Amino acid sequence: MELYKSEFERIWKRRLTWICFILIPLSIAGASKYYLSNNYIHAVTSAEFVSFGNYPFMIFQEVLVTLFNIFTMLFVCMCVTEEYRSGEIRLVMIRGYSFLEIYFAKVAAIITTMLIFFLTFFLLSTVWGYFAATRLDKIMLFYHSNSVTILKAFLYSGKYYALGFLTTIAMISVFMVFAVKCKTVTGAMGCSIAVIIGGLVFSEVIIYFGSILGENLITHLYFSTITKIQHLGICMVLSEKPTLAPWIIIVLISHIIFFGGIACRIFTKEDHLI
Repeated sequence: MELYKSEFERIWKRRLTWICFILIPLSIAGASKYYLSNNYIHAVTSAEFVSFGNYPFMIFQEVLVTLFNIFTMLFVCMCVTEEYRSGEIRLVMIRGYSFLEIYFAKVAAIITTMLIFFLTFFLLSTVWGYFAATRLDKIMLFYHSNSVTILKAFLYSGKYYALGFLTTIAMISVFMVFAVKCKTVTGAMGCSIAVIIGGLVFSEVIIYFGSILGENLITHLYFSTITKIQHLGICMVLSEKPTLAPWIIIVLISHIIFFGGIACRIFTKEDHLI
C-alpha cells in the first residue's frame, strides 16, 4: 500500500498531470459547442440530438478515443519509460521492493488516476449539460427503438463510462508493453499512437473483405480492436439487442490479460534499461 501511495503521489506531483486535468473542462466546452450547434440539423426525436439526459455520454464518446487515450499514453510513458530512461526507478528499487510489486503499484496508480479523470469528466459534463443543454422528458438512445426517461438515460451514461473505463484499462495493458520494452519515451509514444490509429484503420479496411471472409467473421474482426470498440462498440454493447456484447467483452478482457501478462513478464524479467 505504501508503494502504491508513493506511485500515486508521484503522478500527481508532475506538472503534466495537472495540465491534462485542466484540459478536461476545456474539452467539455469544445465538444459542447460542437454538439449543441449540431442540434439545429437534428430532430429532438433523433438519437443524435443532445439534451441534458444524454449529454454526459454524448460529449464523452468523442473524447474517449482521442483525449483519454492520449492521457493514458502519457501517464504510462511518464511513469514507466521516463523513469527507466532517467534512472528514477532506482529510487524505488533501493527501498527493497520487487519488480513485480513495482509493476502492479504503477499500474494501479495509473488506473486510479484515470478513474479520477473519468469521474471528473462525468460530473463536470453533467453540470455543464444542466445549464447548457435542452431538457427533454424522453430521450432517444443509439440502437434503441423506443425513447427513455432522463433517469434511464443517466443510467445508460453510467454504463457507458464503466465500459469506457474498461477499454482504458485494456489500453493501459497494451501501452505498458511498449513502455517497458522501448528504450525511449519517443519510441513508446510512437508505438502507442500507432495502436490508436492502426486500430481504427484496420476496422475500416477489413470490411472490404466481407465477400471473402463472410459477414459474421468480418463483424467480429471489425470489433476486435480497442479503438473501434471505444468508437462504436460500447453503443453496440448497450443496444436494445446486444448480440455482440459477449464478443466485445471477451476482446477487452483478452487484451488486459494477454498484454498485461507480457508487460509484467518483461518488466519483472528484464533489467537492461536500469
